[in-house]
Amino acid sequence: MAACLGGALTLCAAASACAADYERRVVDIPMRDGVRLHTLILVPAGAHGAPILLNRTPFGAEARLKLGEDRLAAAVPAID
Repeated sequence: MAACLGGALTLCAAASACAADYERRVVDIPMRDGVRLHTLILVPAGAHGAPILLNRTPFGAEARLKLGEDRLAAAVPAID
């Protein structure tokens, strides 16, 4: 994934329960103006080169997710 964004990702933390079917990554992605966007990435276990769903919010991304869930579908809120 770092190659896709020009190697600009800085891994801040990678935490995931052993039983979870996804990996949680927290990264700060630098923009051209120097601002770093705090980003949560939830990747299905074993996925490589998979398509993504992008949901943007200006703040409170952690509050929208249920990160204690073991199943990715239960951790991500429904998008309408």
